[in-house]
Amino acid sequence: MSCRKLVPAFAVPAIGLAMLGAPSASAASQTTAPAVKATSDGGGTAEIQTRRSWACSKPKGKKFNISYNEARDSTTFYFNNHCKTKRTIRVMVRANRGKPHQHACITVNPGTKGKKKVWHQGWNIHKVSSPKKC
Repeated sequence: MSCRKLVPAFAVPAIGLAMLGAPSASAASQTTAPAVKATSDGGGTAEIQTRRSWACSKPKGKKFNISYNEARDSTTFYFNNHCKTKRTIRVMVRANRGKPHQHACITVNPGTKGKKKVWHQGWNIHKVSSPKKC
């Protein structure tokens, strides 16, 4: 028997088993995505992923979304701007007991999806916001 004949013989039962274990559509529609998600890199350390979103003025119903994982020396911000206007991400940092100050301002063009790494060695992220201008 050649390989071409074996693949369909094993693929069809596997697809059937996968369909049995899938949740129903009503159960999937009731779950919502968490705002903070913990992931592990396999080495015993956990990363906390923070997600934020802001409503667009144009078009109505669309959002400007960001997510980031704060690390010791840098943080990568992932963004997706569904708005028809430019949006900004303001990153405020501070030392352990110091006064917060603006560290970075990221401007995102309309309809853009991407990422930006912000270095903040020795500082902690205090606040992330989306003002009209930085």
